[in-house]
Amino acid sequence: MAVGVLSLLYKKGEVTDLGNWRPLTMLCVDYKLLAKVLAERLRTALPYVVHEDQTCGVEGRSIRWNLQLIRDSIAWVEDRGLPFMVAALDQAKAFDRVNRSFLFRVLGRLGFGEKFIGWIRTLYVGAGCRVSVNSHLGDVFDLSSGVRQGCPLSALLFVLYMEPLGAAIRADTGVEGLLIPGSGGLRVKMTQYADDTSLLLCKDSCLTRSLAIFGDFTRASGAVLNHAKSSVKFFGRWRGRTDVPGGLSLCEGALSILGVHFETSGSATLNWNMRIAVVQRKLAMWKARYLSFMGKVLVLKVDVLPSLLYLAYIYPLPACLRRPLVRLVFQFMWSGRCEWVAR
Repeated sequence: MAVGVLSLLYKKGEVTDLGNWRPLTMLCVDYKLLAKVLAERLRTALPYVVHEDQTCGVEGRSIRWNLQLIRDSIAWVEDRGLPFMVAALDQAKAFDRVNRSFLFRVLGRLGFGEKFIGWIRTLYVGAGCRVSVNSHLGDVFDLSSGVRQGCPLSALLFVLYMEPLGAAIRADTGVEGLLIPGSGGLRVKMTQYADDTSLLLCKDSCLTRSLAIFGDFTRASGAVLNHAKSSVKFFGRWRGRTDVPGGLSLCEGALSILGVHFETSGSATLNWNMRIAVVQRKLAMWKARYLSFMGKVLVLKVDVLPSLLYLAYIYPLPACLRRPLVRLVFQFMWSGRCEWVAR
């Protein structure tokens, strides 16, 4: 029951680079039913044991919290001319490098009972996998690390696995975050969505100390910082600065976090221009097909307009871009001909 079939799904980049493929494990129904039951029970406890800095997989929280916090922090420091940096940290093959012994110790430390942890062990310890290549299955081999991408439990277990890192950074007095105006002294140091960690810092020493804590977490948990995708961007008084403490790379353009780009100014226009370009490509593809009027309406409702909603929660559509977007939509709907119904 615990043997899965692993297939590779292409993400982006060079096709011949295995790092650009995501491993997805297909599991039998019995396994997924049991994992789903455990996941539903675990979901009820997550809001009480996982800090609000982490929003992935926790009921009542949203990825928008992370992005809105970063947006408002940048706006505040730019308005006041304060020193500020955002360090976007990414992990290499995060779900596949989870040290299971470390994970079980974390579950015990957070108060989960031995019986519940025993069920997790049943699903993960001794589990096997077969790789599917061109519809041919390889031999079964044991999995000694990682949480399965395809298991209902994987995202929730990974969030718990990441919690010690967030707790260590929050508890360290050497890491000072951004002082929230009107909070009575409350500082925000970080925001997390699964393995994507964004540090909001105002001192060089804070970044150095945070990376040292991440190094300790690496030695304990098996996680590895992806230096190629981790970068730092300076805002406020530090705008234009080029020296980066801690050995991370400098982000010279817009800083991309969870699919949204952040700049010192004009972030809304930048993001919406990119998103409208995507809409243009989508509509050009759909125009190549013969669609009825209702078919076009369905395409707009299901494929095109929902892709704009995610960004709209962070940056409302600028007034100067409303007309071009509306024109795109209605030209597609009426095939560039006379519009028989008022907009």
